[in-house]
Amino acid sequence: MATVSPKYQMKKSHIFLFIGLLLVILSASRMVWMELFREQKQVSIQNGQLDLRGWNPEDGDILLLDGEWEFYPSQWLMGGQQQGTGEEAPKLIQVPGGWNEELHAEKSTPYGFASYRLRLYVNPEMDLNYSIRVPSVRSSSELYVNGRLLAQSGRVAQSKDDYIAKNLPYSTTFTADENGVIELVIQAANYMDSRSSGIIRSIKFGSEEAIAKEMKISISMQLLAVIIFLMHAAYSLILFLLGNREKKLLYFSLLTLCTALSNILSMDEKLFHLLFYIGYDWDFRLSNAALIIGCFALMECTDHRELPYWSRIYPIYKTMNLGTAGITLFLATDQVIMLFPVYFLLVSVATGITIIAIIKKILKDIKSHLLLLFSILALIHHLIWSLSWREIGVSVVHYPFDLIIAMGCFVSVWFHEYFNMHTNTKNLAATLQRMNDHKDQFLANTSHEFKNPLHGILNLSQSVLKRERHLLQERSIKELETILSVGRRLTLILNDLIDVKSLREGNPRLQKKALLIQPIVTGVIDMLQFNAEVKAVKIENHIPEDFPSVMADENRVIQVLFNLLHNGINFIIAHLKNIQTAPISSLSFFKN
Repeated sequence: MATVSPKYQMKKSHIFLFIGLLLVILSASRMVWMELFREQKQVSIQNGQLDLRGWNPEDGDILLLDGEWEFYPSQWLMGGQQQGTGEEAPKLIQVPGGWNEELHAEKSTPYGFASYRLRLYVNPEMDLNYSIRVPSVRSSSELYVNGRLLAQSGRVAQSKDDYIAKNLPYSTTFTADENGVIELVIQAANYMDSRSSGIIRSIKFGSEEAIAKEMKISISMQLLAVIIFLMHAAYSLILFLLGNREKKLLYFSLLTLCTALSNILSMDEKLFHLLFYIGYDWDFRLSNAALIIGCFALMECTDHRELPYWSRIYPIYKTMNLGTAGITLFLATDQVIMLFPVYFLLVSVATGITIIAIIKKILKDIKSHLLLLFSILALIHHLIWSLSWREIGVSVVHYPFDLIIAMGCFVSVWFHEYFNMHTNTKNLAATLQRMNDHKDQFLANTSHEFKNPLHGILNLSQSVLKRERHLLQERSIKELETILSVGRRLTLILNDLIDVKSLREGNPRLQKKALLIQPIVTGVIDMLQFNAEVKAVKIENHIPEDFPSVMADENRVIQVLFNLLHNGINFIIAHLKNIQTAPISSLSFFKN
């Protein structure tokens, strides 16, 4: 049986200790934030009444109106519709909380309409403006204060046909009557949302200044988080488009975009609806689709495909995830709610696989991946706390720091990888430059070695031609002269190789002088005559002997003409090649 080394065990224990300490710090920060902005009730609400005559609102306290409210199922108290279908005597219901068990005696249902009432008694000698903040009433409501309609979200009605669903936070400002009485009546209706209905989150009450200050802080925190996420999404997408198309950058951009979308659609102030109200159905569709797509993108930012057995399941999961997200965009609210178990399963799988993939990567090199661990833990911690607060109805000023920390660590990871890639690229470029210098040196050395035998061939050919010219036939003399011409051309090529640095920089050495083109072309044709005879190609020089001279480097002209004619002979079958020139102003053009 294999045993794990003590060194590995120590490393593993350190990892879990670090994770535990990090979670404690993040949770403690949440709890401190909650205590800073969540004021406790000084007097509990009982029998639909709350005595606040001993409370001083000028201290800036914000009270949560949690407790027993009067509840009138299937009955309106305001708006000229006092006649309802239910009993007239009020019940007592716990706020925040759903009305499902209280709305109808015979069965539990979230669908219907009802009225809530609470009487507040404040100090009549204090002439103050009070404010109330209603964060969420499913799924439409209107607020009356001392018999006056001051705010509403959607349209309440006794039937589904006249009802409009709209569950957005709202607030209003008012004063108490001359006796210091504030009568709050909230009339609510729901025919769309199958979850717990009614007042599901704590209603806040305080002075106008205190409520406005808390709203300003909450909105500012959400805007800060959304702006940071959108910036990350934008630069990640730009890096993907301009860089090497690394898919993780694209998925990271998608992750931050979905996170920003979830924040402005579902969190606290629902900022998106302040600019564009898209309706209850689309709010539900987009927020849930963004959740599962965001978790999928989070998983894609890791090396999850390296996990054993997961690679076989992944195609099925990917199809289910993207298919569910697509189907969600076409479902009604009650159908989306029915899919909540599927969403939970998909999100749980993505979260679990992400954690496993990251832990596996961290175990390989913990020192290099601490920031990645930190970011994932902060993100998961945020999701768990946000969902918990949302479900149990805790109303606290928006807390964005978990997400900001997570995104900051993600950015640090990306930049760390970028700088590593930049360093590796720089080192690779230096290595390639050294190899290129070695290649140039090799060419230069080889050229020197070739020049010695080439010079021997040229010297011998020239000696034979000089000594035996009177004994040789005209054709043999011409062929020896061609050997000398080709040899000199090879010498020029070897000189270019030796001087490779100037050629690489695009600045070859040129020795310009006045040249007669006609004899140069004749010499090049002689060099290629043997090739032309083999290919049955005839080359004719039609350049007149009195053609004006040109300023050029003789060696380069020979090199260009040789290459042109050599290519022409090799790629053209049995054809007559005519070489002509035409002077135009100060330039000369070759016609082939």
